[in-house]
Amino acid sequence: MDDAQYGVFRRFSDQDEAESFTIDLKARGFRAEYVLNAPVQDPLFVGNGMVWHLVRLPTDEFERAEKLLLEEAGSNMDEIPADHYLHDFNDRELMEVLVKPDEWSADDVVMAEHLLRERGMPVSSDAVDIMREARLSDLRKEAPPQTPFIVVGYIAALLGGLIAVAIGWYINTAKRTLPNGERVYVYRASDRRHAARIFSLGILIFLGWFALRLWSMFKS
Repeated sequence: MDDAQYGVFRRFSDQDEAESFTIDLKARGFRAEYVLNAPVQDPLFVGNGMVWHLVRLPTDEFERAEKLLLEEAGSNMDEIPADHYLHDFNDRELMEVLVKPDEWSADDVVMAEHLLRERGMPVSSDAVDIMREARLSDLRKEAPPQTPFIVVGYIAALLGGLIAVAIGWYINTAKRTLPNGERVYVYRASDRRHAARIFSLGILIFLGWFALRLWSMFKS
């Protein structure tokens, strides 16, 4: 049984593209899997239930897969078609493609670098690496304090509402996968401690209310 820690390597809006990409990765020896991401709503927000077709990899394979895809794209690249959409990008936008390879195809990343060099823009691999690391540092930042939701969670817990359990569980466990496969908590430690208390309190009070209800039923 594969007990590796998986994370989302790529997101696609088209199922065929996602499945084809999964097959390509498997053919190269990666433990890729296709997952249809049903629109599960964030308990704290509404309206973010977009459906994505996900390609997942063990997080320790992210960097190797990214490197291989870029190497293959570089060796297979021919002339960039004159009508290719990257021609419409300015230098800053092309550099952004280089810095965010997880949001673009490997072909796009290689073409962006080629176009920058054609325009006389020096592209240093060290500089790109520094910008990518700066982006990772930014993505590692935790969400701002969730004080309103913490307050709502405590109130809901005291009232015996299961919504408190959902809020507590989500804030305490939510993680995001970075482009390099690293997994980090979404919310700060202080909020997670409150969330753990809300989760436990919500369960205890709900069970208490449930026990009282059963007792009153049997008593009557």
